[in-house]
Amino acid sequence: MGQLDGVGRAHSDGGCQVRSPEELSVDVLTLPCRVWATVKAMRGSVVLADDVPVEGGQLELSSGRAARERLSFTLSPDWVPVDEWSPFAPYGQVVRLLVHVAPDGVAPFVVDRGSFLLHEVTWDAGTTGSVKVTAYSLLQRLVDDDFPFPTSPDPKATLSREVERLCAPHLVPVFECDDPVLPGGLSWGNRRVEALGKLADMYGLRFYVSVDDMLHVVDSTRRGVVASYSGEDLLLSESRKASHAVPNKWTAVSNSASGDKSHSGGLSHTVEVDAGPRASALYGVVHKVLQVQAGSQDEIVAAADRAMRETTSSGDERSFRIVQDFRLDLGDLIQVRTPDGEAVAGVVTGLVMDFSGGAQTMRVDVREKVV
Repeated sequence: MGQLDGVGRAHSDGGCQVRSPEELSVDVLTLPCRVWATVKAMRGSVVLADDVPVEGGQLELSSGRAARERLSFTLSPDWVPVDEWSPFAPYGQVVRLLVHVAPDGVAPFVVDRGSFLLHEVTWDAGTTGSVKVTAYSLLQRLVDDDFPFPTSPDPKATLSREVERLCAPHLVPVFECDDPVLPGGLSWGNRRVEALGKLADMYGLRFYVSVDDMLHVVDSTRRGVVASYSGEDLLLSESRKASHAVPNKWTAVSNSASGDKSHSGGLSHTVEVDAGPRASALYGVVHKVLQVQAGSQDEIVAAADRAMRETTSSGDERSFRIVQDFRLDLGDLIQVRTPDGEAVAGVVTGLVMDFSGGAQTMRVDVREKVV
């Protein structure tokens, strides 16, 4: 969940109070309301434009994308870029998104959704057509800046030290997790985000850029329930999807130069579901191979066991359409009680928030957790 502003404090914005998502109650969220957005554009430390209204837009969050947050919006023709210092030219410009909410009978407020790096700007040259802008989470800076060669952690580096190295000079990490010394023999390719992903897999972490513009690295096992929904308040409808693509066999493999060799060229360990609906006798075999950076067989075994545990504790994919809830982010754990009385707990894997004036609902995708 995001915080209120860069330092978590309430402040006013054009007469509207900027409110923390955590402060929003079900009573407020279910009121009929008007929703719109404004953006502030900056290049470096220079503010190029402030309080610019967008004519329509959408914020889409997906755990399947490297830069997981994508912002798209439309501006009037007045904002066609003419040079690199134009507010909405893709020359390192960053936009700050403020979502304005005016519920019936309640004082309007603003929700700060953080900063986004401009990626693409399109318009019809020579016409009065609108300007269409696409921007991504600041994590895009790591996506854009690959290392020239494969890299490795420094000897005896801790988790925090290696994450800081992978993020420099683009993002400052904040840690809400343990800080173990990394095993010897680790090596990465040249993509920073892929290396972060491998560390997340090794230690059960998730990472995201928060509204403070810093990369938060958190222990994914410590998350609590963020929000609850039912047909009586926020839940409007649901759909679900089951897939045969769910693995029932996992092999963790490491090409580490150290440790005991259990296969040609490195370490490995395989685990498999042997009972239940995904047992291979009837389900078949859906095999996932995990490339894990580890220096011992114990670490390889732990990685394979963790992958199986996380998958078998997850159920079907569910999609819910709910009243706009600005509290939610990827990785949040939510609870839902469906109209037929079923209780569902799951982790948010995607959401689509629309702030084009009259939008009242949003889609939330959840990976169900099996208790």
